[in-house]
Amino acid sequence: MCVLVSVLLLGPVRHGFLPTLTFSAPSKARAEKKATPRRIKPFLQLSQNSPVNGVVFSSDGKFVAMGDGKSLGSWDIATGKSRWTADLKESDLNALAVSPDGKLLACGEGRAIKLRKSASGEIEKSLVGHFGEVRSLAFSPEGSLLASGSEDRSVMLWEVQTGHLRWRFGGFEEAVESVAFSMDGRTLMTGYGGGFTATPGRPLEVYGLVKLWSIQSRRVKRTLEGANVVSFSPEGNSAATGDALGQVRLWDTRAWSCQRVLKGQGHWVSSLSFSPNGKMLAAGYCNDGIGE
Repeated sequence: MCVLVSVLLLGPVRHGFLPTLTFSAPSKARAEKKATPRRIKPFLQLSQNSPVNGVVFSSDGKFVAMGDGKSLGSWDIATGKSRWTADLKESDLNALAVSPDGKLLACGEGRAIKLRKSASGEIEKSLVGHFGEVRSLAFSPEGSLLASGSEDRSVMLWEVQTGHLRWRFGGFEEAVESVAFSMDGRTLMTGYGGGFTATPGRPLEVYGLVKLWSIQSRRVKRTLEGANVVSFSPEGNSAATGDALGQVRLWDTRAWSCQRVLKGQGHWVSSLSFSPNGKMLAAGYCNDGIGE
């Protein structure tokens, strides 16, 4: 298995080796007029025996949290020093999200969601309700709600402060692999069922389904076919979807018209994340048995 990260949109494509990620806060340094491709030396490298399943930056850019199947930790970005680490003895980590205020980490650990204090890793709450492994997590923009997608083919919406399950979305045909809130908090976008069919003499047929749910009415407002990974841009007028052929589509959310199709250096888009200013998009890829 080969995992890649591509930074897409205006500049040249960059590549790294992380399956999922979010952007850090924008730098205060003056941006160069022209971006020159260059090799970036990492400030932190970890040697471990299992793949990294999640990487998230705090909104203020002060820390990064990451985890593999059996461990979770947080590091100070300025110094690269470890803030804390935790061994996950009961179950594997499969999803990770940080709250907008940076105080909580939502961790999909097996079938449960653990809300951990980002400063110490201490478990504050356990959210139990899914019957399959939690595959995706997202906080609402104001941080009061948490959405979780699972292998049990459902999405649950939780109240962060109380841990109460507000409601459950069902009717998915496969595991829900991606969830994202719109910036106004009124829409939840979900993606599931990614894959493709190869027929001799015919173009590859990609499948997957994205649903846009109204938080208020709990009903599906729109569906987008052929994708299973989703992300909303910070300004709220754009969204991105990814598919099993490595294609990323950019959407105008006002009319939900496709504005652009981007192709990275890989297959199976596994994650998408807009930069804080909305001008760049990071896409995580996973090549599993497929050549580059």
